[in-house]
Amino acid sequence: MKFHLLVFALFSGIQAQRGLRNDRHSGCRPLINNVAYDCGSPSDTLKIHSLDVSTNEFRRGSTVRIQFKGFLQEDVTAGSKLYARINTRLIRLYQGEQDLCEVVNNDMSPVRCPIRAGPIVIDQSIQIPNMPFGGLFTADVYAVSQTRKQIFNVKANIQLR
Repeated sequence: MKFHLLVFALFSGIQAQRGLRNDRHSGCRPLINNVAYDCGSPSDTLKIHSLDVSTNEFRRGSTVRIQFKGFLQEDVTAGSKLYARINTRLIRLYQGEQDLCEVVNNDMSPVRCPIRAGPIVIDQSIQIPNMPFGGLFTADVYAVSQTRKQIFNVKANIQLR
């Protein structure tokens, strides 16, 4: 049984890596060179104009400044969902969904729900968790509105040292 779990975890990690590489060639727009990609569609309600980070090297325990600019075409209210999948090369660390308003209404977020349509500008420093291990992490994060319209879809490929 343990062998099957190991094979599944390994296959999942490889598939995530392959999916990210293929997305670069199938319509994803680079936001940060070799790190983050906008893989949404033209009908997404959040138009991402730019995403910048203060470093090209991500270190455990360090602080990173994130600057985001975009335009939200519709209000985002309770019932919107945020979906995320985070993998290392060998295992899936996280897969789940959360209410988008619960995520943005935490003390760390400069945005509050309901999020009104219009320009969105975020300039925030975040602390990278001091995890016991580094390595290559892939993330696939997307959100859908309370009316089931896709808000955004971002994929990231982060080497954590």
